[in-house]
Amino acid sequence: MAFGLTCFITTNYDELIEKSFAQANPGESLDVVTNDDKQLLARIQSNSAQNFVYKYHGDVSDTESIVLTSISYARIMHTLPIVSDTISTLLKSRSVVMLGMGLQDPDLDFILEQLTQRYGGTIENIFSINPNVDDIERGVIKNSKSIDVISYPSSNGDHSALEDVLASIYKKVSDMKEESEPRTSLSAEENQVHREFTPENISERIDLIAPDDALLRRKILSACHWNPLNSRDGLFEAVEKLKPDVDSESFERNYKWLAHEGILRFSSGIVFPVDKDFISAVAAQYMGDAEILLAGADDE
Repeated sequence: MAFGLTCFITTNYDELIEKSFAQANPGESLDVVTNDDKQLLARIQSNSAQNFVYKYHGDVSDTESIVLTSISYARIMHTLPIVSDTISTLLKSRSVVMLGMGLQDPDLDFILEQLTQRYGGTIENIFSINPNVDDIERGVIKNSKSIDVISYPSSNGDHSALEDVLASIYKKVSDMKEESEPRTSLSAEENQVHREFTPENISERIDLIAPDDALLRRKILSACHWNPLNSRDGLFEAVEKLKPDVDSESFERNYKWLAHEGILRFSSGIVFPVDKDFISAVAAQYMGDAEILLAGADDE
């Protein structure tokens, strides 16, 4: 949800996506689209359609829509052309990122191979994040299905490296959004005054409510600045380097408090800086932390 996406396709029946979206976007909701609703299927084919989750294997709140076997789904694909048309349209008209897909779905394979043949391999907007895909296999998948695979290492069911991939993508997206935002009319000097932080107003924001936790909160923010986009465990390890007496319980309590105050955000196990100016101002008070956390890093 931290990516700000509004359009989803899933084979899952559960309500996790729409509930998470409503929680992350108060006052907004997603249209739940199944194969039974031809009107909504037609609507989401439009490039302007937003705020929907297309559940092409059905939804738990509508048991009649659920598809349990490949035979049942094949029957739907052949008796309801709008289903395959909708999936094809979404794949060829939007940038699509597949997450948690094994790339072995026969129905999806059929549509992708059709698109590749029809458009001569010129589809460039489909990506999939999968573990342990080598260069040769990536080339085969690209040529046969027009999918660009982003791979990460995984062994014995450990997918923790996926968090690093998502964090890297999130940073690039955030940087692009920041570069595209219109500049204010304030001069650099005026803008600096407008966002000036003093020890007093920093303390007022994070220290006074719980003075005993003040240093820990500052160290969490310092770690976020000097070693950004960590998993929860990665951030804890960084804070341990800066404050060796920290315990997991107090860390959990305070980093959740910082998220509640809108200074940080954590999603899918990853911690994201939100109020970057404030975090930078706190980190500037602890320049020594940079030497500790960046020891061994390259010059950049």
